[in-house]
Amino acid sequence: MKVDETPPVVPIGSRSGARGVAPSNSMDDSPGRGQEGYGGATAEDEDPQDVAALHGVDDVDITPGLRRAFVDLLEEVAHLREALQRSEKRVEFLTEMADRDSVSTLLNRRAFVRELTHALTMLTQDHSYGSLAILHVENMESIHKARGLPVGDAIIEHVGAVLEGHLASGDVAGRIEGATFGLILIGRTFEAAREETLGMVNVLQAHPLVWRSVEIPISVGWGLHAMLSGEDAGEALAATDRELRNAERVREIEADPSFKR
Repeated sequence: MKVDETPPVVPIGSRSGARGVAPSNSMDDSPGRGQEGYGGATAEDEDPQDVAALHGVDDVDITPGLRRAFVDLLEEVAHLREALQRSEKRVEFLTEMADRDSVSTLLNRRAFVRELTHALTMLTQDHSYGSLAILHVENMESIHKARGLPVGDAIIEHVGAVLEGHLASGDVAGRIEGATFGLILIGRTFEAAREETLGMVNVLQAHPLVWRSVEIPISVGWGLHAMLSGEDAGEALAATDRELRNAERVREIEADPSFKR
């Protein structure tokens, strides 16, 4: 009695010049085949025998059933790669959103403190210069009372856009809380950082918010602290806040009609 033998597999040259196996026509016409895989190529573009050869599988071991299993496996890997890419992009998007203040679009306090901690660590290791500036919109309370919360939010958004638009490369800006913003100035002497902070204050005060054709001026107070090797983010913020409050008290004293120079 004659036994039907499995038709031999015909090797062909693969894309890389190595030997390969051409899928049969019946496989090409199978439902679900020909779908795009990872990187725009189909799973069948990756020759299953090329994959098998990498694992020490000879031509004679590649039966139609095994070839089918390899193709299915390649398709599954392609789907998993696509799902992983989508997940990574989603995580990246959510991480970015978690670091951003919803009104100013600058870094929020948590992310700003993280960047400040990193800057202090680098400053200690490299023995470089760094300063922390705090800018505060002094007339925010009067703006809220006179014009309401929407205008107050518009002020915060406006200040954030101005700071981000005038920030030097390598510096970091964030909204610490309320109408208070922080600047991390790296790689400058204290005098250079002071000039840059004053320049930023002048830019903010020279660009009032335009709300329904009405200009709303912005008054900005500021404090600056030269970051010290070995101090932490909390200490740097507290020291800069003291400088801000001292400057506010000086301005209040100078604004008193009874004050004499």
